[in-house]
Amino acid sequence: MVASLTRATGFTAEFVAHACGGELHGSGFAKAVTTDSRGAVVTTLFFALRGATHDGHDHVEAALRGGAAGVVVERLDDNVDLGGAFAVVVADTRKALGDLARAHRARLGAKVVGITGSVGKTTVKEMAAVAFSERSVVASEKSFNNDIGVPMTLLRADDTTEVVLCEIGTNAVGEIAALTDIADPDVVVVTFVGRGHLAGLGDLAGVLREKSAIITHARPEAVVVLNADDAHFKQLREIAAGRRVVSFGLTHRATVQASSLRMTTKDAALAVSFDVDIEGKHYGGASLRRPGMHDVRNFLAVLGIAVATFGPTPEWIAGCVDAAKRIEVTPRRLESKLCANGVRVLDDTYNANPESLLAALAVLDRIRDAKRRVLVLGDMLELGTEAETLHDELGAAAAGRVDLLVAVGPLAARAGRAFREESAKLVLDFADVDALLPELPLLFGPGDFVLFKGSRGVALDRAVDALCGAPS
Repeated sequence: MVASLTRATGFTAEFVAHACGGELHGSGFAKAVTTDSRGAVVTTLFFALRGATHDGHDHVEAALRGGAAGVVVERLDDNVDLGGAFAVVVADTRKALGDLARAHRARLGAKVVGITGSVGKTTVKEMAAVAFSERSVVASEKSFNNDIGVPMTLLRADDTTEVVLCEIGTNAVGEIAALTDIADPDVVVVTFVGRGHLAGLGDLAGVLREKSAIITHARPEAVVVLNADDAHFKQLREIAAGRRVVSFGLTHRATVQASSLRMTTKDAALAVSFDVDIEGKHYGGASLRRPGMHDVRNFLAVLGIAVATFGPTPEWIAGCVDAAKRIEVTPRRLESKLCANGVRVLDDTYNANPESLLAALAVLDRIRDAKRRVLVLGDMLELGTEAETLHDELGAAAAGRVDLLVAVGPLAARAGRAFREESAKLVLDFADVDALLPELPLLFGPGDFVLFKGSRGVALDRAVDALCGAPS
């Protein structure tokens, strides 16, 4: 077997060549994998990947000079001096990276968790990394969830790793199936099926098909963790027929449920406290320094992963519940800020889709002491042919919930028109964030509570930094 060639700590030249189906030149041993020649130091294996604007093959010699133990390439130039390093020549280095990760995963003793969903997958992964910190955990960095990010996450795991948290994303049909085949997870999580990446997936039915591929492509014994509050829960549970299902939810009966939810405010920072019930056992005193009910639900998903991965043992679950208070606010994800001029801000500029906007508005609904509630809305991108209709719907949905809507971009302007028609309240339109910035000091005053929400490409984070000061 390939796995017998070396332990899960490190990569022999023979293991790499066998896993990637490549032609081996030389011999050696690498302790880690990198795709950045600047990180190709002694004992690393450098993959020469091609991108839209770069080609890693241009940096092979630099990687070798830096001390790389080996390189995986599509071509090996005659003038390249390997020295004591090895080279594996393959047809496609990007595919080879996935092939190596798949082979490496097969020899890991760790539990692998695959997490997908239209919203919440990054947050669930980050929360789980904190909640499981008493164990040896490897988690996807940032939002690295594609055919490079997933393999690189797996390749960071070794013999000491107990849990691997793989965030699995998609922009097009078939990506989740391919990434699930590589990760081969023991536990799969679908946080929510919503209207995201419609440009690549077509419609909501297409999103459901794509997200559910994490279930259908998982190993037969994989445990499935599902959101009982999701309108697609019944369909997903049917897709998971024959597998063990662990559910989580706020408003529907589930394996993992929350109760006694209370929002608190301290120094302008919003938080929520709650209790947890799991299979008849009660755990009190949970608290999150995050204001959204959707974040409570995200944490319930983490507890669902805990149950699915190591079982509902009271000590294990109690430790995870207690860890909630150690979870930091993720920058730009409903991050509470108090500006020098007395304006309070909810910075949710990391990204946007219809479901995450509705979740953010639900937080704004719970603010009782605001002089004015304001929504600064940027275009929500990647919604395909439904973009205009969805912005119309969401503009109308904001009516009665905010006192002023500031629209940034042409799609947001459509939402603004729908908001004005529904509420007869003021809308301010700006072509882009550059047009907004000079007007910011005049728009808001003390006591205003302002939600900034838009896709990353709109760069509303620049407006937040201009209003409240750039983070240090």
